Amino acid sequence: MPGFCWLTSGFLAWIRTALAVLAGGIALTKLGHGSTNQNIIGVTVTILGGLMATVGYIRFKSADRAIRQGKLPSTGLEPLIQAGGIIAVALALVITHLLGVW
Repeated sequence: MPGFCWLTSGFLAWIRTALAVLAGGIALTKLGHGSTNQNIIGVTVTILGGLMATVGYIRFKSADRAIRQGKLPSTGLEPLIQAGGIIAVALALVITHLLGVW
């Protein structure tokens, strides 16, 4: 099947990123100082990681369906939303650290 290796590597990239984000969220909630703000950000990061895994699966199924029909899969806005979420969390971490809210 043409495109299958590309398809599975794209799915694995989404899952790999989601697992890294999940690990970061768990580390924030469990290994930190236990402040409320840190826990909120950690839970938000964990939810973001779960959403990334779900989006990766949905994109995989959509791309698989398109390839089987002989079409090119659409790119969608998911990568942009993912990048925006990661940037928002990073900014929240920097701001809370600079303000000493930990």
